[in-house]
Amino acid sequence: SFVTYPGYTGDLVVQGQVHIAQLGSGSGAAQVLAFEMTGADSGCTPDANIDGVDNACGIHIHDGTSCKDASAIGGHLYNSTMSPDPWLLIRYFALAGQAQVTGLTTQVTTDTDNVLGNVVVVHDVAGARVGCAVITDEGPTGVGGSAPVTASIWAFAASALVVVEAM
Repeated sequence: SFVTYPGYTGDLVVQGQVHIAQLGSGSGAAQVLAFEMTGADSGCTPDANIDGVDNACGIHIHDGTSCKDASAIGGHLYNSTMSPDPWLLIRYFALAGQAQVTGLTTQVTTDTDNVLGNVVVVHDVAGARVGCAVITDEGPTGVGGSAPVTASIWAFAASALVVVEAM
């Protein structure tokens, strides 16, 4: 499941699902995130004054592979030769100030076509990292076996839906 971001001491406890569609491969590869979360920042409304606040209300794929150590989570996952960072404008919004949010991001061109093993990070209205989940491959048969998973990803052909589910 989503875990509290290491070192975060606030009241937000993010839970939910993130679905990732993988589009293309190699140069030009992109992801689209669809999400349904509770415990997100209710201050992340469409009229929140977040101009100039990096990562405010963000939901991003990061280059780390574990949620246990903040220093290992790293920054946004994308080809660093790209400019600007394609994740900076990707945000979630809570309607009517509720902590339950559902949304769909625009296509994020990252030039990265393998997000398995990376992490999804949720930010609050101030840009602080508040929640984290590891993306793991579980396959299209759904939840099975006895091992708990932090998140699961279903990889199909390019342009098909890839599902990440925080359990």
